[in-house]
Amino acid sequence: MLPKKISEYRSPLVLVMGVLFFAVGFGLVGYTPFKFHQRSILSTAEEVPATVLEIDRTSSSRGGVSITGRYEYVFKGKTYQSERLAIFSETESLYENLLAAQKEKQQVNCLVAPSDPGFSAFDIEWRVIDILTANLLGLPFLYFGSIYLYRHFKSKSR
Repeated sequence: MLPKKISEYRSPLVLVMGVLFFAVGFGLVGYTPFKFHQRSILSTAEEVPATVLEIDRTSSSRGGVSITGRYEYVFKGKTYQSERLAIFSETESLYENLLAAQKEKQQVNCLVAPSDPGFSAFDIEWRVIDILTANLLGLPFLYFGSIYLYRHFKSKSR
């Protein structure tokens, strides 16, 4: 009979927990390179006038603010609509600019990727808080998921 310490890691629950923790951590840590990839696509973008169709701000009970919106633009003769306001997080100043443009029925320049005209945004600037949040939350999940998986498979080999 194996000592209790080693046999407890053979449980399928340990495997499931390891996979879940690892997947969540990988997703959160992978958020940063994905967002920088999206930003690089728009770094060579063309500025195109856009009409703000909808803009809304909702406050959460934790003090955070969520900004959603929809806008329309014409690129090379074709009309597109998008809901992507920013690559990273939306800011209060972006909301105020878009709200003012909507109320005054003015157009605002958005960035459109020439290689994929359906991919656009108003703001491509990154913020330290976005990077820190994703990585500080993701790294512990990735670490503990790796430990669970390592212990599960190491106990299987004994």
